Amino acid sequence: MKKVLFAFAAAVLLFTACDPTEDIKKFSANVVLTADDPSVPMPEKFNVKVTDAENTVVFDQEVSAVADSAVCVVVNELLSGVYNISVNATEAFGGCSYLFSGSLTAAAITEADQTVVVALTVSKESALLFKELYYTGPSGLSEEGSSQPYRDDNFFEIYNNSDIDMYLDGICIANCAPSIASSVLTWDIANADSYVYCNSIWQFPGNGTQYVLPAGKSVVLASVPIDHTKKVEGSLDLSSADFEFFVENQNIYADNTSIPNMVLKFGHFGNGADRYLPTVNGPAMILFKPEGDIDNSKWVSPRDSEEQCKEIPIEWVIDGVEAVETESKLEFKRFPSSVDGGALYMTVGIEYEPIPGYPLTMTRYHHTSVSFSRKYKNGTDLTEGLVDTNNSTNDFVANDAPVIRRGF
Repeated sequence: MKKVLFAFAAAVLLFTACDPTEDIKKFSANVVLTADDPSVPMPEKFNVKVTDAENTVVFDQEVSAVADSAVCVVVNELLSGVYNISVNATEAFGGCSYLFSGSLTAAAITEADQTVVVALTVSKESALLFKELYYTGPSGLSEEGSSQPYRDDNFFEIYNNSDIDMYLDGICIANCAPSIASSVLTWDIANADSYVYCNSIWQFPGNGTQYVLPAGKSVVLASVPIDHTKKVEGSLDLSSADFEFFVENQNIYADNTSIPNMVLKFGHFGNGADRYLPTVNGPAMILFKPEGDIDNSKWVSPRDSEEQCKEIPIEWVIDGVEAVETESKLEFKRFPSSVDGGALYMTVGIEYEPIPGYPLTMTRYHHTSVSFSRKYKNGTDLTEGLVDTNNSTNDFVANDAPVIRRGF
């Protein structure tokens, strides 16, 4: 277990009856920090607070680690006595924010080079979250006279819900099987419940420190980053998207060379019009950080099926959001509660006239221009971040229309 060392210089008041003005002598005490999760890198900076027996703050600073992993801080004017020490820090790692926190109560610091130990607890919190998902599609048709509804204006918005900058490089976004929540799949592999199963995986490009997402900011990922309002009334302009799901073999849309392409790591797209389009029936999406590269030459298939899927360990998952067609499809949820305890679903009543003069109402769950966005913690804006209870039913609301970077 990696240790980080702090040194505090303490002054001891020595006095005698014959010379009350004798100089105060100073000494150092060592506070050794240990973390309960050695797999997470220790932060480079820590907030350290020291109070005395009277609860008076005698030291409260952010300190930095030196090259040899020892952090030394000199605190003057301390008397020999009993102190309370608290330490906390945050570290960005693998798309998550880790909080290191620990404290020591009534530590007697009375002699030079004394060592006390503060054990730090490491808690994980997803920093990167799905902020808005638009997959339902507008009600317009693909082209004049066509009977096919338009589908190409989908997007996902990912938000940095932490207070530290996060690198997107290497983070993956994936669709999970089955594409439509209509059955429960069985997987004949060891520890099958320890995985989620993906039928397409895309990865953010970058060398590791190329694409930074500042705290409180978001990126938009679009299958087709163009102004869709020029093609279908009621659609939206995605020409300002930050990343593109570009399928090289399709011949419908040209690559928007001004926008970086996501890297297809797993999945099979054919020629012609076979572009990346998440299902309008409700996709199940995850964000995850892989350990190493993804081998697209190996896969697993569910029982009685030849569908090729990649198993992803649940511990890799940063955030997961599941959507189903209607409430009745919740029995076919694809995610365990550890990934998403609920699901998004939406039904809308649509007026139509199959026979002129005889209006009827039908229920629809797609091609309604409805998006889902995550709730604000304070209910009104982004100043306190987004809600994340690991339950999409509680965490999201349906919107009458999608809005890119809603709330900014």
